[in-house]
Amino acid sequence: MTVKEEKKTLREEIRAKRKAIPTEVRARLSEKITAKLTCESFFRTEEVTFLYASIPEEIQLYGFMKFMLDIGRRIAVPYISKDGGMLAAEVKSIADLTFDKYGILTVTEEKRRII
Repeated sequence: MTVKEEKKTLREEIRAKRKAIPTEVRARLSEKITAKLTCESFFRTEEVTFLYASIPEEIQLYGFMKFMLDIGRRIAVPYISKDGGMLAAEVKSIADLTFDKYGILTVTEEKRRII
């Protein structure tokens, strides 16, 4: 099996495990993680905090994103460029997020600002 095939298999296994977590458990864990993160100080001194925009079967970070924006902090999410590289796109509002061609939430093209 090639490395590419191994990575694909591993991604499929992880995706299946994430989907197996009941929605209510995932929601409870998301709330706990958000509560813990909002008590931390690491992000208060950083210029920008890089986060992932979660898909439904992942731990949801939207509560933390909203908290960060509400207190005036800068956040960014991944943006995959045409050449496949990952860049940081600043998020000014949760409403500015949209699904890209890979099914990953990122900042809409008209609102996208790479930092």
